[in-house]
Amino acid sequence: MNESKNKSKIIKIMKKQWILIVALMIGTNIFAQQKDAGKHRDGRSEKMKSELSLNDAQYEGITAINEKYHTKHTALKADSTQSREQRSAKMKLLRGAQNKEIDSILTPEQKTKWEAYKSAQRQTGNQRTHKAGQNYENRLKAELSLTDDQFVKLQATNKAFREQLHLLKDNTDARVDRNAEMGRIKGELEKSVKAILSPEQYQKWVAHREEMRRTHQKHKRRG
Repeated sequence: MNESKNKSKIIKIMKKQWILIVALMIGTNIFAQQKDAGKHRDGRSEKMKSELSLNDAQYEGITAINEKYHTKHTALKADSTQSREQRSAKMKLLRGAQNKEIDSILTPEQKTKWEAYKSAQRQTGNQRTHKAGQNYENRLKAELSLTDDQFVKLQATNKAFREQLHLLKDNTDARVDRNAEMGRIKGELEKSVKAILSPEQYQKWVAHREEMRRTHQKHKRRG
């Protein structure tokens, strides 16, 4: 009888300890998420404060707006009932609404200055993308031992591929099957590349593309 009571006490103690451990894990996870979210939200608010010389009221108002929309963005990303196209369209609407609320707090001069800053950032990003693309193509030329003629043709093919991707990204027509369209574009790329390269070069190109895909996935998981 005593042994049974002791076992019952031990089980109760273990249950309490397990509940405490779970509570601590949940609390730690929530704290970490809130901390990461805070860093994400504060980044834009702090940048606007330094670039636009926001007063305290403006800074507090913009921070509150960023927090509100960060919560909405996070909820939308986690909504598995929405398709990727639906999430993308709704995300665009959220960004538009967020920018509209922020603009209502800024003075005309601050709006102009902020638009100029964002434009400069986009230009810098485009330059980096262009340079990265050039580096990628030069690396391919060396690794695949491309002739000058092959290199020029491959550059033109890659450019056409990127342009089609941009058009697909900007296409808001709900009737478009984006997965099917993406498959078609990739199929055209492979067909064009195969026509330019020798069989040995093509196999190296496929292996190089697979390496790039794995690297991208690795960075995505870390991010």
